[in-house]
Formats: sequence, structure tokens, C-alpha cells
Amino acid sequence: MNLDRLHVMFGMWDLADPYNQHIGVTITSLVMNCSLPVTVHLLYDENLHKDSPEYQENQLKYQQMEEMFGVEICYHHIELPAYVLNHPGTKRWNPATYLRLFAPDLLPDLDWVLYLDGDIVVTCDLAEIWNQKLWNENFAVAAVRDSCMFDWSKSIWKRHENMNVPHENYFNAGFLLMNLKKIRTAYNFQETVEIILKKYPALPFPDQDLLNIVFSHDVKILPETYNNCVLFHPDNDYTNCVIHYIGEKPWRNIGHSVSWEYWRYLFRSPWGNAPEKYMPSVRLLVSRAPLDEVVLTGRIISLRKFVCNLLRRGWNEVRGVKKFRW
Repeated sequence: MNLDRLHVMFGMWDLADPYNQHIGVTITSLVMNCSLPVTVHLLYDENLHKDSPEYQENQLKYQQMEEMFGVEICYHHIELPAYVLNHPGTKRWNPATYLRLFAPDLLPDLDWVLYLDGDIVVTCDLAEIWNQKLWNENFAVAAVRDSCMFDWSKSIWKRHENMNVPHENYFNAGFLLMNLKKIRTAYNFQETVEIILKKYPALPFPDQDLLNIVFSHDVKILPETYNNCVLFHPDNDYTNCVIHYIGEKPWRNIGHSVSWEYWRYLFRSPWGNAPEKYMPSVRLLVSRAPLDEVVLTGRIISLRKFVCNLLRRGWNEVRGVKKFRW
């Protein structure tokens, strides 16, 4: 396998879905900070809304991204089987979350791939983990311990114990380095996925629990910097890491100090050129903010001034203006 390119995968169930904007932000942040050329693999169902304007528009924006950043984007069509679509967890979670389970078969020419959730912003160079010479190590996946498990109820802990998932190795599946070659050769993975989903209809976190059931004894634990969860670590340093917006999303809540990182990369992405698309998120921020004022960077400013400055700051950065004051 040619390791001179970083291969990263996203599960995008529907190319017409507004969530493409958030994946576009993740890709923008990744490629702008990566010292290696990047190939993005989008897993999706091409039968969904193929003739809709949103489908065509998002495809165009991915093409613009290729031109802007030199990133290569590959589309991989998948139709999820009935045992996935009929699983009770699909009623609570978007089917896109299951797509990573089919990566070994969908990407037969790759030995390794990096999977990222779409609520992530990358502020570090992921070429560093790609070049860490992990390829000769005998693990199926590399991931970060799930930092939110300490807030779970006793029933979830008990359920994981019954599934033989050790707490000390329970990992968050939002950032995964997957050894596809080993998974293909050492695991009958697709059959195992079907068996587990049918055996456990009430998995608390269906895809993540499934991955832990299969790989919790075959995982390399990575430093927390590769999955820095905003909700549970508000005081962490987010300057050189993978920011994972677990819980409240930055397009819904501006309360966290690193919410701005999402907007910064949005304005640099092709989706940032369409105010009519992200204005619903801005309106949502306004509706959730205090009526008269919002606390930001230690100062109190008017909500109207904050929203105006947010938009002006983004456009100024796109145009290359370096100095801007709130």
C-alpha cells in the first residue's frame, strides 16, 4: 500500500442531507493542517434523493473542495442490508453511523484507513499518526478511550460487562485508525456484525458498542489528543488536536470557547460561500442565546453585535484580512 497519501473515510448516508456541510468543515480543517496529500472516501447510498437540487449542490461543493485544496474525493455506494435498517438502534441513530462497519469490503484496495465522525474539527497534522510506523503492529483498530463512559448509568456498565467489553479498553468510535487488512483476514467481520446486531437489539450505542464487542481485545489505545471531547473536557488545550464536539454542536451552541473553530473552517470551505445555507444555524444560535447579551471571551457584548461580528470575522479571514477586533 502507498502510504504517501492519507486515506480518510466518512459515513455520509445521504448526499442531499444538510449534514454534508459539517463533513465539509471536517475535511477542510483536516486538509488545511495536513502535510500529506489526502484522499477522502465518502460512503453513501446513491439511491437517496439523487435527483434533488441538494444532492447536486453538495456534489458540486465536493468538486470545488478538490479544486481548492487538491484533495481527492472518492464515492463509494452502499445499500445497507435489512438487518441493519431494521435494528432498533437505527430509529435513534442515523444509518450513516453503521457505514464504517462495511469499510473492509467497500475499500478492498486499502490496507489502512482513518475514520472520522462529521462533528469533528482537526487542528493538528494527522500525517503524524499516519507516519508513526504503526503498520507492523498487530492490532485491528487504534482509538481513544471513551471519556464519557464515567457518566453512564449502572445499567449501561452492566450491559457492557455482559457483552464481555472491558471498561479499561472501551473506545470512542468517532476517530478510528482501522487495519483493514487484518480485519479482512483475521475476522469474519460482516457475519459477526449481523450476529451481534440480531443478538443485541438494545445496544446503548449500536455501532460503537458493536466495534467494542469485536475489537476491545485487539485495540491500540491512542492519546486523548486524537479525540478531544469538548463536552467532558472544557478546560483542555484544543490548539493542536482533534476536536470532537460530543453533545452540543457548535452550529447549535456557542457556549464553548472552541465553538469558533467550526465557524472558522466553515468560512474557508465551499459551504461558507452560501450564507443562505448556514443562516439557519445562525438563527438557531440567536434563538438559544440570552435575549439581551451573551458572554464571550470574558466580556459581555450585545447578541446582535456578536452575530454581526461572527459573520464579518469569517468573511474577513476568507479574504485574507488578518486583524479583526470583536
